Amino acid sequence: MKRSVFSGLILSAALLSPSVFAADLCEVNLQKIENSKTVVTTLGEPATGQFDDAVKQAKAAQSAGNEKECIAHTTDALKLITDAQRTKN
Repeated sequence: MKRSVFSGLILSAALLSPSVFAADLCEVNLQKIENSKTVVTTLGEPATGQFDDAVKQAKAAQSAGNEKECIAHTTDALKLITDAQRTKN
């Protein structure tokens, strides 16, 4: 009996952990974006518009509970920041 309860707990934790990780990654990416506001001001057009759109879409996806979409949009926004930093240096 103890083994089946323990196995059930492990299985539940394994099934829930990917969604918790995705929520954390979405939030971490949004925080990275927030912390990079100074770099965002150096983006030219059309990158600034693309960045703003990606952040808006990411926040909307997060509000809707769509973590995969949030991660995709935040990753796009972070890539724009990274590209701007590379061309600046």
